[in-house]
Amino acid sequence: MIPLMEGMVVIQILVLTALTCIPVLGQGPSWSRVNKLPPGERLQVLDKEGKTIDGQFQGLAEGQLTLAIANQVRSIPLDSIRQVSVRRKASRAKATGIGAAIGFGIAFPIGATSAGFLADRNNPSIGTRAGFGAGLGLFGAGIGAGIGVLAGGPRFDIVYQSR
Repeated sequence: MIPLMEGMVVIQILVLTALTCIPVLGQGPSWSRVNKLPPGERLQVLDKEGKTIDGQFQGLAEGQLTLAIANQVRSIPLDSIRQVSVRRKASRAKATGIGAAIGFGIAFPIGATSAGFLADRNNPSIGTRAGFGAGLGLFGAGIGAGIGVLAGGPRFDIVYQSR
């Protein structure tokens, strides 16, 4: 059985969660986030037939989304759009560097603490610990850099999605 005070805390959390979800349930899809985008922003539009259209945002008016595609202006009816995404720039090199640093930071202490087992010594010197830590750290940096390369690069943030 849950003690009375803990039960009250659980009930309060459930009530607060329900109250924060109520305003979201009544709202339909909104074009306000798309309308706030600056002209020239790179968009990817997914229509209800499943086709994607890439272009630069020109404007949103009179039930039409206007895109510039290869020096041509194209208007797409709003009711035929399933999703609008904005292309955000992300540096693959920066993600690689961050991944390598995280991999080194995780693997270095593991190599330094296990140096006694790897070198088959009871009490290895600080140089031996640093050497094994650096060796395993470089291995971890390589793994982290590989993950960073895969995770980096441009990404798309959804600004509109029909329900």
